[in-house]
Amino acid sequence: MLENITLGHIATGLVFLLGIWGSVEAIGKKVSKVFEEQLKPINLRLDKIDKNSTMNFLVRCFGDLDKGEKLDEATKLRLFEQYGYYINELKGNTYIHDTYERLKKEGKL
Repeated sequence: MLENITLGHIATGLVFLLGIWGSVEAIGKKVSKVFEEQLKPINLRLDKIDKNSTMNFLVRCFGDLDKGEKLDEATKLRLFEQYGYYINELKGNTYIHDTYERLKKEGKL
């Protein structure tokens, strides 16, 4: 039975498999693009929620420090982590930055 299989048969089979693979890949890319477009508004909303949540945490901590309250070590580490995330990842640079620098200068951080 194997003696009836020629290189032509093998080549035809490989071309067929590669054709199917290319089609599946093209369909996958198209579906992925459609999903990406459909999810874009949700991702933008989540990004805004993330930025607001980060800002709220920082503002709350800054307010506590302005009132003379001390932050426990874990909260202080979280503040530094969130501030770095706010500046570097979220590209925020508003009154948050000014307040952080002021508190640092005053020795409260």
